[in-house]
Amino acid sequence: MTVVTETQPQPNSSETVQAAGRKRIWQWAVIFIIALSIRGAYLWQVHTIPFFNQPVGDAASYDAWARDIANGQWMGDQVFYQAPGYPYFLAVVYTIAGEANRLLAARLVQITLGSLACLLVGLATARLFSRGAGLLAACILALYPPAIFFDGLIQKASVNIALMALLVWTASHIIKRPGILKWLGLGAILGALGLTRENALALVPIVMIWVCAGFRSTPLATRARWFAGLCAGLFVVLFPVALRNHHVGGEWLITTSQAGPNFYIGNNAEASGRYAPLVPGHETPEFERADAVRLAESASGKKLSAKEVSQFWFSRSWDFIREAPIRWFSLCAQKFLLVINRYEISDVEGYNVYRDLSPMMSVLSVVGHFGILCPVAIAGMVLARANRLSLGVFVILPATFAISVAAFFVLARYRAPLVPMLIPFAAYAVVEVRKRYRERDSLLAPAVAVIIATIACNWPINPQKKLDAMAYSNLATTLAQSGNLQSAIDVWTIALEVNPAGRELHYNIGLAYLMQQDVTKAVEHFSTAKKIDPNLAEVDYQLGTIYEAMGQLDRAVWHFTEALRINPEDNESKARLANLQQKLTPLSTSPPSSE
Repeated sequence: MTVVTETQPQPNSSETVQAAGRKRIWQWAVIFIIALSIRGAYLWQVHTIPFFNQPVGDAASYDAWARDIANGQWMGDQVFYQAPGYPYFLAVVYTIAGEANRLLAARLVQITLGSLACLLVGLATARLFSRGAGLLAACILALYPPAIFFDGLIQKASVNIALMALLVWTASHIIKRPGILKWLGLGAILGALGLTRENALALVPIVMIWVCAGFRSTPLATRARWFAGLCAGLFVVLFPVALRNHHVGGEWLITTSQAGPNFYIGNNAEASGRYAPLVPGHETPEFERADAVRLAESASGKKLSAKEVSQFWFSRSWDFIREAPIRWFSLCAQKFLLVINRYEISDVEGYNVYRDLSPMMSVLSVVGHFGILCPVAIAGMVLARANRLSLGVFVILPATFAISVAAFFVLARYRAPLVPMLIPFAAYAVVEVRKRYRERDSLLAPAVAVIIATIACNWPINPQKKLDAMAYSNLATTLAQSGNLQSAIDVWTIALEVNPAGRELHYNIGLAYLMQQDVTKAVEHFSTAKKIDPNLAEVDYQLGTIYEAMGQLDRAVWHFTEALRINPEDNESKARLANLQQKLTPLSTSPPSSE
């Protein structure tokens, strides 16, 4: 009797591969959905902030510029002063979305690009290291609070991060299987980065050296074609901008004419490494270009072109460097520490303000900050040193970019493109440390690297209270300008809790109370501001007007006189003092007994 046994059918190998492929696709899809959902939830949590529908600072400048482009003024009539890439990107979004929905549409496009950037960084990491590291890298960027913050701003940092993620992804393909089309694409991406973040052009020489010296086993003729492809990609993107600048301004400028003033801001005897306007109080874009031109032409005694204005400010910086080289080296070291510091240095819209107003961001920021990402990434670079010949360029590129930021001055959005370059190494470090720990391999080198980098990245080099208070003050100013005085006072009060010695905060609160006709509280804050800094002419002017209205003319005279002592060009105080001369003789010159 023959016994027939039923055998279990073996799965088809092609079906197994397809199933594994579908699983991988779903994993990446889930990460994209998570990244997009988190960014969407964040937008909802902060959509009531006045900045959301009332752009200020650079955001207002980009918005106005993009609206002009969308309305047909795409050529313009001056050499570019600010990087043009982002306003033209916004103009495309505005044209499609329409005027009413333009700001929300821009943010929705940006959070989509930011979510795609998570996948690009993850896929690049998977190609360079492992699929596990790649999935982790994508998750890190999906949950990284500063990246979420930038995706929600009308600022070019979001586009910068997405372009840098695309560059890392393209470079990861090149290192495995180079080809002329990939080099062409890499050149175009570098060009696009240069049109949104000018210092990214510092990466071009590094990539050129890579194509020439990084593939020495490849025939010279092939490398020459790759080099030509890289240059062609750069040319296609940058030449039209240079041609346009020549057409409207008569000068060949690859991107903008802003480099000289920016270099001077970061390299002069009074520089701190952070932004400070050429003229105090002129922090906004509408002043920056005009001040740079006016001051340069006044010092030169002649009319200057855009390129000559930039050269003037470069020459001023070189004079400082030659006269005080030790001070300059110290300044450069300080700026480099600012680049790698955990604190996100903001200009108008403060990261910490948004973080505090978003419960989700407050939770994520406990571990999601540069002070952890950078040290872990450095540990990953140490662990990957055995592959230094193949991965060396991925270490040199972020180092070069960090130096290029430190060469000027430091803001959080300037260093943001570093994040997609560091995350692959951070993810690799986590995966590799876990593996080596299980195998009882030595972890001494990465441990030392982490300790040193953690100290450097978390050293309290920034005046955080003062910077946070400025960010809150900017928010309060926007509230006041929109007519919401009580909310403005509430936010200024928060800023005072952060920085009790803020003279401008007391002055602004005093003005707000004065507009609410609460004279008692106005005098209280004006008087506090004067105690903090006796040389605030505007405080004395306001106190003078208050006492004049109250009929306390002796006090009014004293404060107007003080205002003129501090600022002899204060015409309003002159006029009021002259008016009081007719009412009160002799004039009081002694200070009031109390405020």
